[in-house]
Amino acid sequence: MDFFLDSNVIIGYVFYQADYWGIPSKNVIKRAEKKYSGHTVEVECFDLQRGKCSLVRREISSEFFKAVANIEENQSIDFLLYDAEIEKWKIINILKNILDGFKGDIISLKEELREYQRRFEIESKTRQKSVKNLVIFSYRTQRYKDIHAALGKIIQNINDIEVILDAHELAHIHDELVLITGDHKDILKNKPNILPLVKILDIKNLMEYNS
Repeated sequence: MDFFLDSNVIIGYVFYQADYWGIPSKNVIKRAEKKYSGHTVEVECFDLQRGKCSLVRREISSEFFKAVANIEENQSIDFLLYDAEIEKWKIINILKNILDGFKGDIISLKEELREYQRRFEIESKTRQKSVKNLVIFSYRTQRYKDIHAALGKIIQNINDIEVILDAHELAHIHDELVLITGDHKDILKNKPNILPLVKILDIKNLMEYNS
C-alpha cells in the first residue's frame, strides 16, 4: 500500500506545532509506506506568492508579533492567552507551552517569544525542504474529462477534483494507492460516490493517524 497526500497533510507536517493537522500529518510522514502527491498539491503548497506554505508562514509570523505587542500593551499573560483563544491564533498551543510555569518578567517573556519565533521559522523551513525528499510529486498527463465531469456533480472545489484525478492517474501505476486527506466537506463525505469513479484503492481521514 502507498499513500497519496493531500495538501493538508503537507501543511500539517511543515507547521505541525501550529497546525490542527500537525500530529497526524507528522505521523503519516514518519510511516514506512511510500508517499506520493501531485502537481496540484505541489503548487497549492509551494507556490512562492499564493502557496499555502508562504501564507501560513506569514500568518504565524504576524501572530508572534501580535503576541509581543499584546504583552507590551497589557503586561498580562492572562490577557494574551484570552486574546489568542478568542481570535483563534494558530500559535495558541505554542503560547501555552511557553507560558506554562513561566517565572520570568515581561521583558524576558518578550525575548522568549522572539527567540521561539526564530526557531520555529528555521525548523518549518527545514521541514518544508525535507518534503521534497520524503514525498514523490507526480505530473498528470491526462485530463480525464468524463471523470472530471462526474466528480464535478458532487464536489464544488475544482482543486479537490484535480487532486483526486492526480491520484487516479498514479493509481494506474501503484495498484494499492490510498488518498490521505483532512478535507471532509468535499472529499471524505463524498467517499462512497468518489471511489466507484476512480482507481484509487481507498480514501482515509487524516485524523485516523492522530495517535
